[in-house]
Amino acid sequence: MTVQNEPLPETLTVPEPQPAPAPAPAPAPAPAPAPAPAPAPELASGPSAALDSGAELAEAGPL
Repeated sequence: MTVQNEPLPETLTVPEPQPAPAPAPAPAPAPAPAPAPAPAPELASGPSAALDSGAELAEAGPL
């Protein structure tokens, strides 16, 4: 059996190679749960050991 090659038509065009699609980015890992907030420190309501009066605080001047 013989196979005859048919002539290719002159209008045959080779398609341009298409770039491969970029792989989808990996999903970001879930953020770690935030630690429980620390309790707020108690505000000092009594006299300070270092400066126990307004006069001493005034003498100390600006910090």
